[in-house]
Amino acid sequence: MKTRVRIETVGQMRKFIDRLYALTNQHASSEVKRGQWRMTYVADGQVNVACEDNESEEEPIYITTKDISVNGLGFMTKKKFQRGQKLIIRIEVDEGEEIELEGVVVHCTASVGMYKVGVKLSLVAVENN
Repeated sequence: MKTRVRIETVGQMRKFIDRLYALTNQHASSEVKRGQWRMTYVADGQVNVACEDNESEEEPIYITTKDISVNGLGFMTKKKFQRGQKLIIRIEVDEGEEIELEGVVVHCTASVGMYKVGVKLSLVAVENN
């Protein structure tokens, strides 16, 4: 059985990024695009398009992440998404552990047989105690 951790705040996301950072040899670059340094992060995951009640409306779409930051996530998939679509994203972190995030599609660009998708994460700025 998988343990699912739902990340809802910027603080929780920073802790997750710090954990990934400690496990890799990546270093923050002085070249920052889109306002935030992005870490290369390749992992399998699933996406569902969220309905108004935040439930998913269809079968999961399989993805492979490309990069991750405190504010966003990039992934590759075979499905085309529309800008503004709300997504529920689950990413496998370890065997038996996954994280769940929510976000909004900011771009979807055709690539060779796939789409490159950028998502702005929907995170609360203040920690909830």
